[in-house]
Amino acid sequence: MCDADILRDQLLALRELIERITLRMRRIAAPADFTATSDGEALLDSICLVLLAIGEAVKRLDRVTEGKYLPRYPEIVFLTCTVQIPELGRVVDRMIRELDHRASP
Repeated sequence: MCDADILRDQLLALRELIERITLRMRRIAAPADFTATSDGEALLDSICLVLLAIGEAVKRLDRVTEGKYLPRYPEIVFLTCTVQIPELGRVVDRMIRELDHRASP
């Protein structure tokens, strides 16, 4: 496993990214708020970029710990897979239906 200081730095960086999203989401009350104004669209763009950065930070954390740290916290993957992924699937299905509806004569 990696040095505790390196691990702590990685976790603090990850926490900072999470807090950045939390702060930005305070201005969003509903999904439509992301598209109602240009400020909402800017927030959507910036939050999407931070989500990408979080994914990269988790990969980096896993890499520096040689895959030995994240398995100690399986609730992260469990919650993501049982809560967020199904909802994402429902939204993607709706997107496909809407696209198919527009494409049909």
